[in-house]
Amino acid sequence: TLSNNSVAYFNGYKLPQVGVVSMDTTIFDISEVPKEEININSEVEIISENYHIDDVAKNAGTIGYEVLTRLGNRYMRVYRY
Repeated sequence: TLSNNSVAYFNGYKLPQVGVVSMDTTIFDISEVPKEEININSEVEIISENYHIDDVAKNAGTIGYEVLTRLGNRYMRVYRY
């Protein structure tokens, strides 16, 4: 449900999600980010202070709890307090 209906953040840039979310693959448009800021190890924020879990859930037509519990155990998580 997030296909073409989500965003990620990278160094303060809002990156629109492009196309269909397929299995574990999601594509974000980085065309507005200067090339010198991007490298092979760059990471984007999918759920963060910039894009709160409730915003993700609203775009998916659900609630934050469901988004968090359906992520599964294949994804790396970084918890910050």
